[in-house]
Amino acid sequence: MRDHQVAQLNQQGPAAVELVTDNQELCSVCRQLAQTTAIGLDTEFERTRTFFPRPALIQVCAHENIWLIDPLSIDDFQPFAEILANPGITKIVHSASEDVELLTQLTGALPKRLFDTQIAAGLLGYGFSLGYRKLVALFENVELDKQETRSNWLKRPLRAAQLRYAALDVYYLPGIHRRLAQELDDSGRHHWLDEECQTLVDKQIRDDDFELAYQRVGQAWKLDPRQLGVLRALAAWREHTARRRNRPRAHVIKDDELMALSRTLTPATGGKDRARAIADIKPEDAEVLVRIVDKVADLSFDQLPTPLTPPADLRAFSGQLKTMKARVQEHAANLGMAPELLAHRRALEHQTLHSLITKQPGLIPFFSGWRREVIGTELLEMLNP
Repeated sequence: MRDHQVAQLNQQGPAAVELVTDNQELCSVCRQLAQTTAIGLDTEFERTRTFFPRPALIQVCAHENIWLIDPLSIDDFQPFAEILANPGITKIVHSASEDVELLTQLTGALPKRLFDTQIAAGLLGYGFSLGYRKLVALFENVELDKQETRSNWLKRPLRAAQLRYAALDVYYLPGIHRRLAQELDDSGRHHWLDEECQTLVDKQIRDDDFELAYQRVGQAWKLDPRQLGVLRALAAWREHTARRRNRPRAHVIKDDELMALSRTLTPATGGKDRARAIADIKPEDAEVLVRIVDKVADLSFDQLPTPLTPPADLRAFSGQLKTMKARVQEHAANLGMAPELLAHRRALEHQTLHSLITKQPGLIPFFSGWRREVIGTELLEMLNP
């Protein structure tokens, strides 16, 4: 591995920065990481014409040493998957959602014991959705260079400036983690962060439920049960197909096209109308879609989806929303944190819809866990005096 060692970045920089370019080197690095209790993590990737992010670099920091792992020349990530899945090692990531998605896709492992420094900073009142560079400036009094932000990370060889940028993106994470973790412990909020990070990881599982993909299609609430059954089947097909072809959903078929097909390509649609509906779709896809629609015809009414709730007109409840928002801001000010993190407007609207329009009991999932004890129960009492 010494052949791949990169020069020290600066006088205050990491003790060593090494490029990891083959399976054997990665295995060696992972043996070292297995002896640590915390690692800083970041990724570089490209995602403009693909469904999945294209991994370009994985940065890892531990004990002031940095490894830049090249996924373009490594094909066995099982040792790294074991590191991610090891609950004895804290994975420190800033704004982790896209990194978690990429690492899960690449290794098949969901990271355990995740520590998102952006969320932690928000819970402690340092700012809502604070960027990594601002956090480094705040905690380390260091101004990081932004010039390589939009680099072509898939081009090889990587330039020295790119390597420096990538290394510094993880170098400060362990130190920031130590300070934030101590403050979370002192304030009794560490379990808040644990819940937020677990929700972030769990999202990777929920997003793979293809049968629910139709619920994310705009205007789906306008369809009747039979049309919605068609949309459910077509949207699930699109999810599978987008992943198989590794193309964005819209490159397979757009939302408005799904809606149009769900309205017109019903089992009862005649030959000419059916041909017209699929005229602009690739012949090989059109044939599959027609077969899918025909299968929906065999479903009984109780096998069809329940109609979706249309967007509610909450103007009649503007007073309650205003009062709840003011209460959230008051609590957030007392806690020294951003109100958006405690309860954003969409969550307040969803809870109002849940309680006052659809008349469902209890709190929506957003207000479970730590938010229940801080604000959720009180909001529920305000809505149901």
